[in-house]
Amino acid sequence: MSKDNEKRKSKYLRDSSDPIIKHLRTVDEPKSRYFKSSAKKTSKQTDDEYDEEEAHSRKEFRDSVITPKRAREQMLSGDSQKAEAEAAEPQDEEASEYQKSKGTSNDIFRETEINEEQKKSYNKEEADKSLKERRKNATIRMVLCMGVLTVIATILMAYPIRNLPYMPDILNTEFAALPELIASIAYGPVFGVIICIIKNLIRVIFDQYNFVSYINNTLLDSTFVFIAGLLYSRSMFSGDNRINTAGKSRDYRRKRIFSSCFAGAVISAVPQFFITRFIAYPLIAKVYGESQGITMEFLFKSYQDSYLAIMNRLPEGIAKLVPEMNSISTGILLYNLPITFIKLFIITVITAIIYKYISPFLHYRRKKKRKKHNH
Repeated sequence: MSKDNEKRKSKYLRDSSDPIIKHLRTVDEPKSRYFKSSAKKTSKQTDDEYDEEEAHSRKEFRDSVITPKRAREQMLSGDSQKAEAEAAEPQDEEASEYQKSKGTSNDIFRETEINEEQKKSYNKEEADKSLKERRKNATIRMVLCMGVLTVIATILMAYPIRNLPYMPDILNTEFAALPELIASIAYGPVFGVIICIIKNLIRVIFDQYNFVSYINNTLLDSTFVFIAGLLYSRSMFSGDNRINTAGKSRDYRRKRIFSSCFAGAVISAVPQFFITRFIAYPLIAKVYGESQGITMEFLFKSYQDSYLAIMNRLPEGIAKLVPEMNSISTGILLYNLPITFIKLFIITVITAIIYKYISPFLHYRRKKKRKKHNH
């Protein structure tokens, strides 16, 4: 036994001069540099049992010792490179723990990309939800404002201005187009027409006898409101105007409202003439001709009486410039269109003045506070 141990000792001491064996022994050094049997024979053990135990201990020693061949195999497999790198560059304990907890750099970058994608998807979902909520709230608020404007228009229509001086008795005027024009500017021309229709339907329910005048009112007011709202939306929200409105002055919107409504009043005069002459008056004569005697002759006579009353007040030089009253069409040109134009002009001025102050309530916007500059 002692000779075998001496041979092994000299062999492994000789092999230890190899740098690979030397390095690997420093990294993974066995418990003993050469074999020393730890087996002790007791009185109860037989020779076979002792030899078996000693053979087992020798096998364990051979497995634990790193031979040059085994070291080169480990070098080829890559295990020795890992051991050499760890021995050459020892890592800090905190860094190694952080590396174990967070993973490699690729894993970290992959996690950050996943987190960014999740954030983008989450932000997109939140934006979609907020957009749906805003649209829902805007729709509810618009319906409420439309209801309020319809009530105001109905009340204004219930109290018209009658018996104007030097005007025919069949003519009266009211300012119910004011809420309709505000709705047309705030929400679009179609919504102004909707308020006009609903207003006249409500009036027909309470006063079915004068439904013809309500039809005439619906056609006349809808024409003006639609044209004015269309011109305003085209001038404010088409082309480059949508971009350039931010840099304009505070009175830019007011000027646009005034110019659009004024142009709408002038343009709507032509359809109003044809509506009154060929739709409204023939329908009135047909419906109320027999019951109340309101015929085309009666309408012409009312125009003629007011014309004579005015001509008696005018000087002779000015009276010669006024055209003669020879038909209902002349009466519409001399009375209906001027009265309607004056009414629409007043409504235009009022809308241009007050729209700036009621716009936050119509759109539920908060007024921006001006920043105080410290000089």
